[in-house]
Amino acid sequence: MRPGSLGPLLGVLLAGVLPAAVAAWAEAHDGLGRAAAALAAPAAAPAAVRPAAGPPCALALGAEAGPGATVRLRLEAPCLAGQPATIRHGALAATYLVPASGIAEAVFPAFATDAAYTAELADGRTLLTRAAVPGAAGYEHVASMWSRGAGLSVHAFEFGAPPGSEGHVRAEAPRSPAASDGGLGGYLLALGTPGLAGGWRAEVYSFPAAAARRSGTVRIGFGLPAGGEACAAPVEAVTLQLGEGLPGAPVRVSLPAPGCGAAARPGGMLKNLARDLKIAGD
Repeated sequence: MRPGSLGPLLGVLLAGVLPAAVAAWAEAHDGLGRAAAALAAPAAAPAAVRPAAGPPCALALGAEAGPGATVRLRLEAPCLAGQPATIRHGALAATYLVPASGIAEAVFPAFATDAAYTAELADGRTLLTRAAVPGAAGYEHVASMWSRGAGLSVHAFEFGAPPGSEGHVRAEAPRSPAASDGGLGGYLLALGTPGLAGGWRAEVYSFPAAAARRSGTVRIGFGLPAGGEACAAPVEAVTLQLGEGLPGAPVRVSLPAPGCGAAARPGGMLKNLARDLKIAGD
């Protein structure tokens, strides 16, 4: 695959969609920028689990490889029910609320054949697990992450698919990871528990480029929120592209607030924040 080159991702003009330009956050005062910089840095080895104060609490983080180069994670933290836990895999992060059962489950993509995942718990402890995912190297991924507001949703238009069609993969029509095993199309995972203050949420589109049975282009877009509960807050996100020839490093994005009530702008699509995927199928 030979992806086309792009200019600087954050210098593009949003004519007809927004009056303002996409701007990178200023490092000196941008909390999300500092968080993204931390995600881009090499992950340090997690500290060993320290004994909990008070009654003993059995903690565990398990991982099992699944279809479509995914990994099913199972966090057992019975003494931390009702508390947040952030799962990280490389530069990807998503925060989950541990339910009353003390068991939280999530399905993540795998970015490497030896895939490592950590769970950062509310009491400061960190758990580590790994899974062998032989097919992970053959996938390409596009992700959007945000920790406040509505963020940017991921949209993939496969091989010329128009909006709303079967080939338009998005949160409302995500497909199952198992559907990608035949090499005909990709899927989308929505990660994180909505509504957690300061928690990370993410959407990740994954395509089986190495096993693709079609040649062509998968156009990538990011959906703009239209008003809603976070209508007065700027749209802040971190985007990722992972795969052969793709950038890999997190990119910070900031957009003006969508506006509220009569001042709310309509939703739209940003089509130049990420490279389209060039697929060379069989």
